[in-house]
Amino acid sequence: IEPAEFIQLSKRATEGIHLVNCQGGGLSYSLEIYCADDGNCNHLASSSDECFLSTSGLFTWEGRTNQGCGFPSGVPFFYTLPSDAASRSDFSKVGTGSNKYHSYNVFKDNKHVMYTDGNGAVCRSIYY
Repeated sequence: IEPAEFIQLSKRATEGIHLVNCQGGGLSYSLEIYCADDGNCNHLASSSDECFLSTSGLFTWEGRTNQGCGFPSGVPFFYTLPSDAASRSDFSKVGTGSNKYHSYNVFKDNKHVMYTDGNGAVCRSIYY
């Protein structure tokens, strides 16, 4: 993690959810990752903190209204992103999200690398 990225991460809320794309090692997939401590979330998440939206190709995050994904805990996370979210500035608010516990603002991330999975796919945060 670069120093500038660490500064951005340290300004975030305690917990968060990242919308992540992973590519490499012949794989391409998208998932939501729950981070109990969002300032320390640049590592492979436990399976209970992952919700896969696509396991064979990248998911299109943008242009979705109340898109949901159910985590193994049984708690789904729903988000809404406009179709032009990808063209907006990094770290700008681009949408909203919610689960049964919280409402969230969704921000465009700078595609920093969160981790590399065991198969060589590099996983990048697209939104948080």
